[in-house]
Amino acid sequence: MEFICLFLPSFISLFIDLNVVHKNGNIYNLIVNYFLYVLINNTVILFLSFIRGINSYLFTVQFSIKYIILSCIIAFGLPYCPNLIKKTIIKYREIRVLEKIKKFFIMINKWVKKHKIILLKILIFCLTTIILFSFDFIVRKQCYLIDSFYSLKEISPVLFTLSFTLLFYFLIVYLPKKLPLIIGTMLYILSLVLFIANYMLVRIKSAPLSINDMLYNATEGFEFINFLKKEINFRFVFIVLISITIFTAIFIIRKKMKDVKIGKIHIVVLIAIIFIVHIAAVKSLGNYNNNDFNKYKEPSFYYSQAINSNRLMLVSGLYEYMFKNVSQFISEQKMIRDSEDEINEKLEDFEYQAEENEYTGIFKDKNLIMIMMESVDNVIVNEEDTPALYNLSQVGWNFTNRYSQVTKSGSTISTEYTSLTGLFDNGSYSKKYEGYYPYSIPNMFKANGYKVTSVHENSGQFYNRKVLHERMGFDNSYFLKDMDVDYIPFDDLQLFKNDTFYNMLVSKDEKFMTFIVTIAAHAPYTNNSVCNTDKQAKSNEKSCLAFLANNTDDMIAELLLRLEEDGLLEDTVIVMYTDHFAYAYTYTDEDYAIYNQIDDNFNIKNIPLVIYSPNIEHEDFDMLVNDIDIAPTIYNLFGMDYNPKYLLGRDVFSSEHKDLLMFLDYSWYDGDIYSLNAGSTLSSSYGDNSSYTEELLDLNKLIINSNYYKTTK
Repeated sequence: MEFICLFLPSFISLFIDLNVVHKNGNIYNLIVNYFLYVLINNTVILFLSFIRGINSYLFTVQFSIKYIILSCIIAFGLPYCPNLIKKTIIKYREIRVLEKIKKFFIMINKWVKKHKIILLKILIFCLTTIILFSFDFIVRKQCYLIDSFYSLKEISPVLFTLSFTLLFYFLIVYLPKKLPLIIGTMLYILSLVLFIANYMLVRIKSAPLSINDMLYNATEGFEFINFLKKEINFRFVFIVLISITIFTAIFIIRKKMKDVKIGKIHIVVLIAIIFIVHIAAVKSLGNYNNNDFNKYKEPSFYYSQAINSNRLMLVSGLYEYMFKNVSQFISEQKMIRDSEDEINEKLEDFEYQAEENEYTGIFKDKNLIMIMMESVDNVIVNEEDTPALYNLSQVGWNFTNRYSQVTKSGSTISTEYTSLTGLFDNGSYSKKYEGYYPYSIPNMFKANGYKVTSVHENSGQFYNRKVLHERMGFDNSYFLKDMDVDYIPFDDLQLFKNDTFYNMLVSKDEKFMTFIVTIAAHAPYTNNSVCNTDKQAKSNEKSCLAFLANNTDDMIAELLLRLEEDGLLEDTVIVMYTDHFAYAYTYTDEDYAIYNQIDDNFNIKNIPLVIYSPNIEHEDFDMLVNDIDIAPTIYNLFGMDYNPKYLLGRDVFSSEHKDLLMFLDYSWYDGDIYSLNAGSTLSSSYGDNSSYTEELLDLNKLIINSNYYKTTK
């Protein structure tokens, strides 16, 4: 269909041109004219498809007919109009129409020359506005499709973007010599990169970019390249190409203006206007009352606290959003560390006494293998696709209410960090990787006489895991990509099929705690080199995801087999949990029905957590499980002495466990109400849960930023 839309109108256009207008033409003109019409008609199709919101080449027959008719009009009109104008001028020459037109254009020409600089300034401002507002609106629209919290018609983000547009315009027009070209180019490239990064992240992970993503999780971006292609549609390419064209035009115009002199008073006025517009944008958001739990419905709350990236983008626009991100990052880096006494005082509000319960110490002195599974979500946890994991969930302990918390990027390392340390990953990169974790799972097991080991098939530089695992206390961390060994990329099964790897991870002579990060089920799920080796696997996304996850499942089956052969299975506990849902996978309505979802918009979905040991009976537990609860729960099960004062999570079997899921944007879920979707629900528990979540997450941030645990051991 796309070829018909493009080439057929061009043939018709050429036919009209040769037979109606010119009547003749040599072969050279024929070829040139044909490709000229291909270009013209293609441009028209691109433009109209953008306006109509069509995102693919496959236009309907109805639209195709309209394009053909329009192309015919263009083909007839372009060469014919000049002849028509010429004939009209000759016909009415006697009544001096030509002289009147000539005088009119002379007058216009004089006026344009007199006001040339002003007109060029206006043109530059208009072109700059087109670029920046287009980038902003498109990203906000993507966020709005995910969460319609704040209307696209509201004035606040428009004013924020206008203030940045005025600043951009000022730097381009009024800086001397070559500075406009240098600074303007840098600003444009930055704007384009921010637009592309935010657009893609919102479409893939339902959350825009953050400054921490840009600085520290850039390596994850390379993992996305293979499946970003499907997000690049006709409209996206058109916008990028048009922005480049407009930007080029801006500097062609700017070059003709030479240096523009500006007085100090004008600089002051322009800066004042920028500040006034920015202040007006802030004021238009209104104010919120911090003591009112209805504040979560107020746009000013999300602008002030900058805790929900989607909603912050909606209320502030692309450029103010990134400015807030940078400001927040800088303030965190400069945060004055709270004293030990101050944090201790805050910890007392959450302190509880460790208590024995029916599950205390049932795994004492057993080995522990923790398997964090990449993207193995509930869509493919079934008897057919992942039989080993499914079977263990039916004979072991199945925690049915554990939910993922997807960060803007780096969701895998966030889950890894949280489950091993009992602290939420708040994105404070330098503090996190410099931290001291005496109460982490590897450090606690090492203190109890265990050999502690971690393994991942990727490089230790990815997410800087090598450093983080050292800080957490692992004796040995094996990163297969960095080792001088033969390994198969994206193959989890080899970890226990290969004797060399198996012997690194399992000890027959001493107690061991091993942490495994799988990789087989990592996106993309189309054009995947592994799936492409199997005809059935590459047939669709779900087949590919299931095919990849089956490799992880085979690893689990192989682990069970080898542990039993070595007589270790009876003395080993296996904890299996998923890092996040398969966010590069396009879910159908049937797939969504498998999830016990809190909220579609924020992609907070129920994912597996299974504990297996041959000595336990099957149970389904329905308590709400935060990832910070995993560490204290394991300590209780293994009968380890720990001070709950220093852990923010709770043993899920304790009477002190709070059935409340908490998320980094300060939202929460109590099994009935999800706070961001609470509507008009007003209750004391709503306010209590909101306060508890806010205080705990603030304390979590203080602990990480102050490296508090360094002084507690």
